[in-house]
Amino acid sequence: MSKFKYKAISNDGKRIVIMTFVLPTFTGIFEESGTALPWSTRFLIGMSNAFRNHFIMIAIAIAGIGIAIKYFTKTERGRVFTSSLKLKLPILKKLNQKIIVSRFTRTLSTLLSSGITLAQALPIVSSSLGNRIA
Repeated sequence: MSKFKYKAISNDGKRIVIMTFVLPTFTGIFEESGTALPWSTRFLIGMSNAFRNHFIMIAIAIAGIGIAIKYFTKTERGRVFTSSLKLKLPILKKLNQKIIVSRFTRTLSTLLSSGITLAQALPIVSSSLGNRIA
């Protein structure tokens, strides 16, 4: 498991513990005080209550969505979608453009220096970019 996935799962676990055990203790305090709570606090309390009351349904839904996304990204249509998404998202756009250009130039340079013609090298290079659209 990669470091990023480990951190994501760890952080999700922490959120679940906070939503199911910590936040409900504060709910009683808020109710006893009788003060009007901001909408964000009411939203979090509502999320906590929904999570505690419907944990199994939420876990099944999240697992189902994750499995569906995993299988979708393995199809050709899913690969094209994720490739286009990587080139449209503001944060990832520049990084992915640089990665694609770097792979293109490095692979093309290696192929041309080994004596392969440009016409033969371009199809090879296009398959090494890691993006279906580029």
